[in-house]
Amino acid sequence: MEHKKAFLDTENHVYSLEDLIGRGAQGNIYKGIHKSSGEVHALKMFEKYNLQTQREMDALSKLQHPNIVMFYKCEKDSKKKEVIVMELCEGGSLLDSIRKPENITGLEEEEFLRVFSHLVSGMKHLRKHGFSHRDIKPGNILVCIGEDSRNIYKLSDFGTAKPLNDNDFFVSLVGTDEYLHPDIYKAAFIDRRRGGGSFTISADLWSLGATLYHTVTGKVPFSPYIGRDDKNVMFEMISEKESGVISGEQMSAGGSIHWSKNLPKTCRLSKSMNTCVKTILINLLESDKTKIWSFEDFFDAADELMSRKPVYVFYPNTCTRNILYVKQETNFRELKDMISSETDITHANQFVLYSDNHLNNILSETDCVFQNISTDYENPLIILDVSNKEETASIIYEPWEHAVFDEPMPCFELTERTVYDINRDFQVAKIYCAKMFLMEKIIKKLELFKKLLQQTVGVSRKHNDQKLDVFSRELSFLQQRLSDISSLTEHSKKEKFTAITKEGDEAEDDTMMTKARVQKCEKVLSEISGLYTEEKKLFPGQKPCANCLQNNTDSERKVRRHIVQSEELLKKFAERRSQRMTVHIEYMHNFDRKNILEHSKEIQKMMTISKTELEKEHSDFIVWNR
Repeated sequence: MEHKKAFLDTENHVYSLEDLIGRGAQGNIYKGIHKSSGEVHALKMFEKYNLQTQREMDALSKLQHPNIVMFYKCEKDSKKKEVIVMELCEGGSLLDSIRKPENITGLEEEEFLRVFSHLVSGMKHLRKHGFSHRDIKPGNILVCIGEDSRNIYKLSDFGTAKPLNDNDFFVSLVGTDEYLHPDIYKAAFIDRRRGGGSFTISADLWSLGATLYHTVTGKVPFSPYIGRDDKNVMFEMISEKESGVISGEQMSAGGSIHWSKNLPKTCRLSKSMNTCVKTILINLLESDKTKIWSFEDFFDAADELMSRKPVYVFYPNTCTRNILYVKQETNFRELKDMISSETDITHANQFVLYSDNHLNNILSETDCVFQNISTDYENPLIILDVSNKEETASIIYEPWEHAVFDEPMPCFELTERTVYDINRDFQVAKIYCAKMFLMEKIIKKLELFKKLLQQTVGVSRKHNDQKLDVFSRELSFLQQRLSDISSLTEHSKKEKFTAITKEGDEAEDDTMMTKARVQKCEKVLSEISGLYTEEKKLFPGQKPCANCLQNNTDSERKVRRHIVQSEELLKKFAERRSQRMTVHIEYMHNFDRKNILEHSKEIQKMMTISKTELEKEHSDFIVWNR
């Protein structure tokens, strides 16, 4: 029989208790349908009307902005309880996104910058209207899907929001443990006898810093071994850390704290963005009141970062890539300065390729870069080092890639069939799925790098073909001119110099010297042509064959199929945490554990093959480039 939902209603909406989309301290949130228009909204149902209810309604009504959840109206349900009608953010929360297996080490750079940009925009609007949020965290940042299918991030849950100017104080103990400013944390959990204290809007900056760290790494910045319940260790971490420290982790019960001033090696930000984000986090996660940023300081730093545009670059000599964030008006010479600073490759040794051209053929030193080129991950600038220095065939992998290659995976416990630890199995399965996503990204990158190496050779070869053609034509012209001069010299000797004269000897000597030089040029050009022919044998063909392209596509599809099937298994593991384990379910659970291991092994095998192929191709490339 078809299951029928039981519907309740408010003044203008109907909803079902089965369509629960969120829980809060003040009440639950349901998906509701407008009775007249059929539009779908989020209905926040309050158990009782209080100051927080009024505060949230006041804040939302005054803070209409694309990066703040849209407020429509207030109405009452059938029991006369208050209901806030808001836009439905179908993408869940930022916390939901971070918890997905593919984001276990944090969001990728492009998406992180999107979160950052939208949070800054929303926070600017809050400050412009004199509000402090006081509970910024990933769970209070909702995700809407835009018309272009990209995510739009919106601040939500304004139950603790309060009008506050820059120099105002508040005394309420509000917020969430892992994101609380040290002063509020102390008053709430450590020294409650003193009845709290007064706090400034800098509390929002600390919470924002903790949220950004969580977003970009996949974990909260400060974590006691036993978690949030160890209040004393948590307070020790956030209050006693040195300036510049952005994270602390206790690795064992009662153990010492491992401090870090850097983002973890598993973070997937580019080298340039890693440095920028670290600087921002250092200044947001600062407990020293004499060093902490103001909102103006933060907004200035954020504007400076977001004003820059990305230039994607690939270095075939080391098979690495980076994103350079440069000013809009940057010219070609300034870009080469940045490349020199990052790589120690001098201007003279930078062979910069763009699309199918040498960039020197497109830009002058003073031309603006962004008016002439557009780069992305698959179509970067290729920076070839032509210094002819001795190189070894060694690819430089990123730190997070080494973590995928080298770190051992957890194992499912070998237990008796009737005593499975379902919660632990779910966590292990989630780690396997996360690593499969990372391996998929590595495989795509390795295949792209193979293509870029071949493109480097192809474009270099095209450039050399053009230069050889020019030299050949110039040499042919010189040969013709030499022939003409020789004929004139012979004619002059016969017509004008009846006897051996000094002038005649000098003219003949000049002709012979010129002839010798031209012959030397012919020999050098012939040698270059010979070496060029040998080089083509060493590193044949720019474009991969159709079969290779098809094989790459097939491999990517196989990897995706393994991941999709593993995600389905992970859903089953999640469901079993709330199920009673029957004998049949236990048998299925055992098979599913084995299957998820097999999926992981297959993807790892494909990654190893891609890695070996790239290293062979890169080794040949290094020999070719000497």
